Amino acid sequence: KVSGATIYDFDGEGTANNPYKIYSKDELRALNNMVSNGYDATGEHYILLSNIDNMDFCIGTITNPFTGIFDGNNLTINLNLEGRLNIALFQGIGPNAVIKNLTTTGKVTVQEGSSAALVVSASLVGATGSGQDIYIQNCINRAEIVSDGGNSIGGIISFVEQLSSNEF
Repeated sequence: KVSGATIYDFDGEGTANNPYKIYSKDELRALNNMVSNGYDATGEHYILLSNIDNMDFCIGTITNPFTGIFDGNNLTINLNLEGRLNIALFQGIGPNAVIKNLTTTGKVTVQEGSSAALVVSASLVGATGSGQDIYIQNCINRAEIVSDGGNSIGGIISFVEQLSSNEF
């Protein structure tokens, strides 16, 4: 499950009954560092346990997407994201990813490329069979999205690759 990623020791077991617990922006940063460096979170459950303010980095990348289950627990992440391209709370999510029960507020600013409050790229590229879907459930965007020429802008998601159906 790891290729060069440093593993953070979250509270919990990563299961549906005892998910990894995220209490702070620093723990979200640890999750980002793991995923961005190749950690495969497929099947692992994470739950947010407090509102997060001034979120100023993305989780994962388009080439190393988040593939776990992230439950926002009906809490809010206040975004303060700015960059040249591909800016969102989750820069990429991949096969089997679930993002649910989360509200985003704040501001996302991108100079070019793609931008969204929640997810830039939802991609099933590399999926190896049926049952590898992506779910975004019960998520609300209240963040302002500002672009100086981006080509794919969205409140929840900015683009989707390799859809097996047109259900959202």
